[in-house]
Amino acid sequence: MRTLTRKARLKMFFGFMLIMSMLLSTLGNFASADANNPKTDFMSGKYGIFQHYRYNYNGLGGGLSNWNSQINSFNVNTWANNVAAEGVSWVMFTVGQGQGYYVSPNSKYDSVLTSWGLPARSPNRDLINELADAMHARGIKFFAYFVGDANGDQHMDPDGRKAMLQSNTLADANGNWVLNQTFRDNTIGIVQEWANRWGTKIDGWFIDGIGEWPDADKTRYINTLKAPNPNTVVTLNAGSFGIQSTKQDYVAGEIFTTIVGAPVPTSRWGTGGMQWHGCYYLGGGWGGGGVDNPDSTIIDYTRSVLTKGGAFTWDQFVGTTGNFDQGQYNQMINMKNALAGITPPSNSTNLALNAIATASANVSGETPAMAVDNSTTTKWTDNTTPGDKWLKLDLGSSKSINRWAVKHASAGTDSADRNTRDFKLQKSSDGNTWTDVDTVTGNTASVTDRNVADFSSRYIRLYITKATQTTESVARIFEIELYGNGSGSGIVSGNTYKIVNRNSGKALGVQGQSTADGAAIQQFTYGGGNYQKWIFTQAAGGYWKIKNVNSGKYMDINGASTADGAANIQWPDTGGDNQLWQLIDAGNGYYKIKNKNSGKLLDISGQSTADGAADIQWPDNGGNNQMWQIIAP
Repeated sequence: MRTLTRKARLKMFFGFMLIMSMLLSTLGNFASADANNPKTDFMSGKYGIFQHYRYNYNGLGGGLSNWNSQINSFNVNTWANNVAAEGVSWVMFTVGQGQGYYVSPNSKYDSVLTSWGLPARSPNRDLINELADAMHARGIKFFAYFVGDANGDQHMDPDGRKAMLQSNTLADANGNWVLNQTFRDNTIGIVQEWANRWGTKIDGWFIDGIGEWPDADKTRYINTLKAPNPNTVVTLNAGSFGIQSTKQDYVAGEIFTTIVGAPVPTSRWGTGGMQWHGCYYLGGGWGGGGVDNPDSTIIDYTRSVLTKGGAFTWDQFVGTTGNFDQGQYNQMINMKNALAGITPPSNSTNLALNAIATASANVSGETPAMAVDNSTTTKWTDNTTPGDKWLKLDLGSSKSINRWAVKHASAGTDSADRNTRDFKLQKSSDGNTWTDVDTVTGNTASVTDRNVADFSSRYIRLYITKATQTTESVARIFEIELYGNGSGSGIVSGNTYKIVNRNSGKALGVQGQSTADGAAIQQFTYGGGNYQKWIFTQAAGGYWKIKNVNSGKYMDINGASTADGAANIQWPDTGGDNQLWQLIDAGNGYYKIKNKNSGKLLDISGQSTADGAADIQWPDNGGNNQMWQIIAP
């Protein structure tokens, strides 16, 4: 073998060093690939909410049948309206948390269970898919929360964990949980199915419980979540403000003890150059109800985080049907107002204006109607003997309400000592049986203006238990006002939507992308074209006009027919009732769309699932072919 010269050896050495330098540089770039990541720009200086909706939590559970019933009762529209009212930038919502039942179906998980002799557990409804659509329609980001070792708690679901392990051994001799490669592969297969199905609908993931996973599997997990949507952002919860992987995008920042004295960022970037993020609960624990801290504490802390470019998520109770805790809801509304200034409601129409008003009694010339006449120079007065007093409004039909205001004595021409002190807002479906919506005690202000969780009612009552600041018992109300989306639909006037049939999963569009008068409206697999996009505009009386983006023409029942089976077509605006539609909340994120002229519903003929099937009108029969999602295109 020939001996290398000194010069040749030096050339080889420096060549080797150059290659090693390039390799180390590449590895260094890989390690910090997600540091200072602009994909998290939407989080910086913003805040959101976290909601734990899981099996056997907050009273949910009881096997698959009951779990299905619980999930099917979730009212997406009401939930989404409440989230939007809070002014948050994102929602983190639980897909599953170690209990073996998830809020969306998963065939991979079912196959793991059945291979071990267990029954499948997938619910019928893909709730995450609907929630993400509802949030995006309102301009809010959506995160999925998942305990990353799937079915992680061997005590809550030992049989399910054995299936994930494909082993009967849950713990080693020292009592440590077994976590084998089969378990990790099954978990990644489960989240892969969801990530592929939901795609760009998931703006971020919060993954918990994989601290003991090998780094290679953590990276594989993250890559699996990002493959269908490279823009999604991911965190692996390390507890507190550490990180689990250099491939994650933001810090989980779970706070365990108290928000008082909790860490505050010095800049936007936290550990490893990741977006600084923290999370804590409003109630007495994760997912709990009630209010654990005064408004000033959570508002001041949130402000201190946001002003440094950090991000924060407040954990908030969510109930079986998607209902909120009223105290927590009020606290989030107060935070919105304190941090961003009071914003006008999305619908500034006073729903109480000129409503039919009656009362417990009234002074001559100071009638109930004077409390809904948009004037602070007139008032309703009840000067009867001591006792509770009330003012009842009939809105004519059920209205969706999320804000109410009362103008008391000193808002008009009377003195402040006559301002109403203790009172309630109540609702009723029949005008006789009443339910409290909101309660005010100890008021001294001239004007009460309060947000409430979105609700619908035809009858509203102001119920007064202490009329003044003194012993005088005379009630004086200069004005009561109600605000919200009067149609109760949650649809924003002027926005563009696609209309998807529940039975077929297909979207309404104009046949052949035609712009001609009289072109038929049919269902087709959604392709994103303007002929399948519709602009909803609110008209008088709570009705809607629905205009095709491609043609600029309106949905119209042909010939103003009232006959069963009459076709839905497009036509220029005529102002006719056959071009006006009522949106009726059918629950679970669906609507019935009722023509004003005929009183009949939009219906896919013959319950067809085929492309090109006709859209017609038909009497209400409760079928899925008469139910529609109205969601962002």
